[in-house]
Amino acid sequence: MKYSILGLLFFMNSFCQAQLFWRQELPTILDTPWEIEFGPDRYLWVTEAGGKVSRVDPNTGDKLDVYVAPDYFAGDSSEANVFCPNKQIGFGTFGLALHPEFLVPDSAFIYYVYSYNHGDAQNPDTKFKIVRLKWDENTTSVTQTDDLIINLPNGYDHWGGRLISAKMSGNNYLFYSNGDLGISEDADPSCYSNQADNPNNFTQDPDSLQGKIHRFNMDGSIPADNPISGNSFYSRGHRNPQGLAFNPTKELIYGVEHGDRIDDEVNVLRAGMNYGWKDVRGFANDGSHVGEQQFANTYAPHPNIAGDQLVDPIYAWCSDPSLNGSSWNEWCTVAPSGAEYIGNSEIPEWQNSLIVTTLKDGDYTDKSLRVLRLNDNGDEVIYEQTFFAEDQDTNGRLRDVAVADFGTVFLINNGGADRDKITAYHYIMVCGPWPPLDLEIFPNPSNGVFNFHSPDTIVSAYVYSLTGDLVDEQHGELYFIDLRHVSNGYYRIKLVDSEGRIRNEMILRE
Repeated sequence: MKYSILGLLFFMNSFCQAQLFWRQELPTILDTPWEIEFGPDRYLWVTEAGGKVSRVDPNTGDKLDVYVAPDYFAGDSSEANVFCPNKQIGFGTFGLALHPEFLVPDSAFIYYVYSYNHGDAQNPDTKFKIVRLKWDENTTSVTQTDDLIINLPNGYDHWGGRLISAKMSGNNYLFYSNGDLGISEDADPSCYSNQADNPNNFTQDPDSLQGKIHRFNMDGSIPADNPISGNSFYSRGHRNPQGLAFNPTKELIYGVEHGDRIDDEVNVLRAGMNYGWKDVRGFANDGSHVGEQQFANTYAPHPNIAGDQLVDPIYAWCSDPSLNGSSWNEWCTVAPSGAEYIGNSEIPEWQNSLIVTTLKDGDYTDKSLRVLRLNDNGDEVIYEQTFFAEDQDTNGRLRDVAVADFGTVFLINNGGADRDKITAYHYIMVCGPWPPLDLEIFPNPSNGVFNFHSPDTIVSAYVYSLTGDLVDEQHGELYFIDLRHVSNGYYRIKLVDSEGRIRNEMILRE
């Protein structure tokens, strides 16, 4: 495993003054990971190429191949766009969600999305499906598979693909993001014989599936209180929503989507609402797209959708049309992908925040993690911070993020680095003066005995695994700690001195 210190990120207050992260690369071998989720079983769940679901031990990186879809299909060359042969039909393994009551054996279900052949060998027709897997923790195996939703539409770009579960008003739901499936007419105007046939024209039509966030019951049926009876759509007018996140305190769903050269968006998703694509891009009144203000001013609510409104995002990156250059790198978009809501967290500065991974190293942005601090109601962004950008060449294109309850941030990448991998940033809080004057822990690494040298006597020592489990504690006048009974590996040690100051350090038992 590789470790490095990220460094001092910012100062906080007079007592707890510094926030640090230690960077680690898990040794896990991955192939094009797309989703990562920290489950209530304290494992990482990952989707990979070829219809695979994997479970990873966050402490060791050991991987269990949970399931590989026997009907996974990677498309066929005959399905390529006839006007743009370089545009192949979409395929892949996308989002994953665990049942909200996953630890209850009868509800131990895994849901995920992958491509399959809805046609036959002579007439291939690549579509997507959502499959439910029944998990048996005792045998660590899948005991049953069910196709919940089949024939999800496909196209040549902007697939969306994110899947989350959420418990709202006492009911459990699945939310699935379906992109507009169209090729941008600005980037490739000749890819349709008639641009009226471009699928991105139908994102606001509730009778089409593309450009929507869909809501299902956990058995794949359509909730009775969806905006239109018998229709799976929950919200509409989306371009390429690759991020979904749930705020359980306020019961809010957040959607994060790619803009077209400008206006990447963060939305609070409300039932039945219209988010504007492709008539409105970002905020309707920011002047970033010709005609969007007029569209907003004359918007006519859909007669079959109660309370229908055109809704602005709560946040947008890159609303300046002058930064719309001729190449992808020159566009000011950040290319947002996975998202997660952080409520109460071992990273105090991130509490009540939406965190978003980005894929792009461009003229105006780096591949990084964006932390959007929210107001108390969860429906406004107060400020944004950028993390881990200095590691973009080693981290790669950040596809998704998961944060464990012990304060570790796990990132997965699709390309852009030496390999596809899981990168972990372990949070360390340092309380008291920084750097910790005259405090030494030696030797480090050690074969078991770690000595302390401090101007004030160490009175308590707590040793934690990287997954946050307490493995040892000692109290009294401490000048060393004996960990020869502990397995080899990295640990976090918290030391408390006689003045009540706290130090957190990484140690290696070898």
